[in-house]
Amino acid sequence: MMFVSPTELDWGVYTEPTIHSEYINNKQTHKTMKTNIHKSAGFTLVELLVVIAIIVTLAGVATPVLLGQKKKGDHAKAVQNAKQVGYALFNFENDYGRYPDDDTETDITDEDSAAIIGTAGGSNDYFSQLIAAGYVDQEAPFFAKASFTVEPDNIKNSASD
Repeated sequence: MMFVSPTELDWGVYTEPTIHSEYINNKQTHKTMKTNIHKSAGFTLVELLVVIAIIVTLAGVATPVLLGQKKKGDHAKAVQNAKQVGYALFNFENDYGRYPDDDTETDITDEDSAAIIGTAGGSNDYFSQLIAAGYVDQEAPFFAKASFTVEPDNIKNSASD
């Protein structure tokens, strides 16, 4: 780009425009400034701390939600197990005319030739009659999760064990 001073313009006579010397001097002395900024390929400490803070915040928000869902799942499983026990008791009562007790234990033992563990007459002995009679295949329906319980192994015990 060339600069022409207004005094050089002659109206009517064409003259070759001249370039001002100060433009030439500025152009020659103006050099691009070199910067010593060296951009590394890694992350800065601040960036890493911000990412860690975001992850911790998300984990803090998600943890109660996940624990609540797990608790709801355990509750649904316990309700389903209770329904299975109820159906088994209902079917047992339809077939034997009463719920499991000491008298039905001898009927089941004679009928199926299966030995039933326990002679104390407690609820576990009565529920084992449901397994021996075939109304329940596993121990799992009798399990309700709590902090001190262990999941059943679903192995049927017999008198020969």
